[in-house]
Amino acid sequence: YKLEGAVKFNEISSEVELTYRELFFKAKILSQADLSNINLEEKAPINALIFVPFENSRITWKLINSYQDFYYRGITKRISELLWEFKQKNINKRITWDDIANIKGIGLTTLTKLKKFLILE
Repeated sequence: YKLEGAVKFNEISSEVELTYRELFFKAKILSQADLSNINLEEKAPINALIFVPFENSRITWKLINSYQDFYYRGITKRISELLWEFKQKNINKRITWDDIANIKGIGLTTLTKLKKFLILE
């Protein structure tokens, strides 16, 4: 099984077919996962990528671990990668909304989306 999103482990091996509940238990679902639209008793597809969405939870800047933390919250992949690169280059700097607004490619729409879930310390 291959999983993406709000899981700790992205690949799970099993000799038997698993339900979503069994699979998610093995994949260690994160507390921010939104399972509301998933029937946990249904069998999970073996040869398909399974995406576990995040609930619209807020996250702090320092807890961003990859571009996917932005991407899975509705930011485009290109902008997510730009934000991740910016974070890596400014790892020890206190970031402001002005800093983010000055990243080339970040506009008002992206800033509005970011402000809904991103907490700057």
